[in-house]
Amino acid sequence: MLACARGLVMPAQPPPSSRGPRRGPHLRPLTSARNPQLKLLRLLANKRTRREQRLMVAEGEDLVVAGLDHGVRPQVLFVDAERVDDVRALLERLGDLSEAYSVPRDLLSAASQLAAPPRVMAILPQPGPHSFSDVAF
Repeated sequence: MLACARGLVMPAQPPPSSRGPRRGPHLRPLTSARNPQLKLLRLLANKRTRREQRLMVAEGEDLVVAGLDHGVRPQVLFVDAERVDDVRALLERLGDLSEAYSVPRDLLSAASQLAAPPRVMAILPQPGPHSFSDVAF
C-alpha cells in the first residue's frame, strides 16, 4: 500500500512477474555446452543424423513461424538469452512448450550454421515422406 499526497491509500503495483498468468513457454536457463539438447542441435548439422533422427533445425524466428503456420510444432526451442523480449510474440504463440531454453549467445552461435547467430533456433520433426499421388495438379 502506498500513501498519496491527499492521505488516500492506494495499492502498490505488483511486480511484473505476478501480474497474472504469463503466456508462452517457461524458458529454462541453459548454460552448459554439454547439455544433451544442445548437443543434439549441433549433431543435426549432419545430414545423416537428421535422416536417422527424423528431425530438422529451424534457425531464426521466420522459419519457426513458417513451421507453425504449416502445423509443425517445435520439439525443442532455444532462445538467445539477451533477446528474449524481442521474440515474446513467438513465445506466446507457442503456448506451453515443455522444452524451451534461454541460451547465452556464444553457445547459440556455436550451434548455428549461420554467419550471425539467430535469436531463435528450434528442433522440429521432419515431415513424413510423400508420394506423387499426394500432389495435387
